Amino acid sequence: MARAREAEQLPFIQKLGTFNIEVVVETFGGWVFNIETLREEGIDEEAFRSFLMSFRLSVSKKEDLYLHAVYGLAEQFVTDDAAKAMIAKSKAQLEGAILKGPLRLHIDGQRLHPNETMKLYFNGIYFHLDKKKRNKLKRFPISFTRYEFLCAVIITFNHIAWMQRILTYAFNNGFIIDKLD
Repeated sequence: MARAREAEQLPFIQKLGTFNIEVVVETFGGWVFNIETLREEGIDEEAFRSFLMSFRLSVSKKEDLYLHAVYGLAEQFVTDDAAKAMIAKSKAQLEGAILKGPLRLHIDGQRLHPNETMKLYFNGIYFHLDKKKRNKLKRFPISFTRYEFLCAVIITFNHIAWMQRILTYAFNNGFIIDKLD
């Protein structure tokens, strides 16, 4: 819970509602001719990269703060029905958003889901510089994958913050059991 509160104070998160992404698509006779212009306003790449260092702890299965593990623990230890319902709603909405996303990216019959886009950016661009991941990402227009990546990060972070508030509510009201019977 403390990490989510800290993250909410990061400059990137403070500006979440203020960035704009513009994708320019040029067509010629109904055919897409050029999709390579991406203009981002209000995204400080250094602050974003710093934010991603903490954020990835919540989306990496091997980490203690993995969000889906937090959902599982919360379902076990939260006793309040209203809080449990909010946890279930958050989990279902996040799973739907991460599997569907704002765009439908298809190349040669292959679908790129937001969750996979996030993994490709983490492992191919931001942290591990995996050439195979970068090459897979390059098969799709960067304007669209970057947009889908940013949306996936924002949506996931919103659910992390939502879980932090649900768990704070449950803790403050004595709705968390401290051990399994």
